[in-house]
Amino acid sequence: MTPPNTNTGAVLEAMILPALKRGHCSDQTQVRAGIRCGGGTHMVDALAEKDGSNVLVSWKWPQTGRHPVTCAAR
Repeated sequence: MTPPNTNTGAVLEAMILPALKRGHCSDQTQVRAGIRCGGGTHMVDALAEKDGSNVLVSWKWPQTGRHPVTCAAR
């Protein structure tokens, strides 16, 4: 069995971060966003900031050949 490709996150990051910059958002990557239910640290891929508003961003690239997914929350 072939191991999953773990470079897909870097590919997606290379697309999303330039888009944030083009939209005049400042960004931080690998940001602690809180505590998980089990007590562990919850990390998000990016924190986008613009005009005093913050948006947590997490991206996923399914290993099944489907389209990538980006989730954002305020």
